[in-house]
Amino acid sequence: MMSAKSGNSTEHVNKKPRIDRDSFDTMVVVKVGRDETVFRMHKTIICNVSPFFKAAFEGNFVEAQEQVLELLDESITMFKHFQLWVYTDSIITKGETATDVTWVSLACLYIFGEKCGIPDLQNMAIDVLIDKQQISIRMPISIIRKVYDDTPATAPLRRLLVDLMACKFPVVHGGLAEWMREQIPKDFLFDLAVVLHALRAGSKADIEDFKACRSDYHVKSPVSPPAPTSGGAASKPL
Repeated sequence: MMSAKSGNSTEHVNKKPRIDRDSFDTMVVVKVGRDETVFRMHKTIICNVSPFFKAAFEGNFVEAQEQVLELLDESITMFKHFQLWVYTDSIITKGETATDVTWVSLACLYIFGEKCGIPDLQNMAIDVLIDKQQISIRMPISIIRKVYDDTPATAPLRRLLVDLMACKFPVVHGGLAEWMREQIPKDFLFDLAVVLHALRAGSKADIEDFKACRSDYHVKSPVSPPAPTSGGAASKPL
């Protein structure tokens, strides 16, 4: 196999607007999960990081009048990471490492960032996932299923998971076990076969250091979010 390292390594730079003294004036409520766990956040801050929340709390929707948004289909654990990121630019608290965030939570953060038009959050999830793979000996099938169920075919996260499996986990070169092939999405297996063929043919370089080329998997352009939703149903204008 060829061996190469990308020369365009960059550290993730957050681009959220600067917070000023007026950012803490008004609070809004976000109810998350089936238990409707309440998260109280500063309206200006959350609207600044996401066009989805800006449309919900400042647009012509019921949420704007009530200042309450329901995200009943979202994970509470994921939203805690999101809330931390909104205020600290990190999804990991002080004293924690990438090992303290589950693979699926990172996938959920990425998917949530796509829904809400927050590429910076998606890229942060990518960065932590790459840090996590450096100390992991396997990739759980659950993250593959989650990503392939809830992202478009062009999602950079799909490409990252395929490249990680092909380049970091050599078990695939001897063939996947039958039970793995039955549980892994067919689209992932197809993408993996394409990459493995390219590696063996020498038309794709083996990736030795994913951290050095993390920007190759970053979302390059803003994502247009859907209209605000409440428990999975589209909100109605006032």
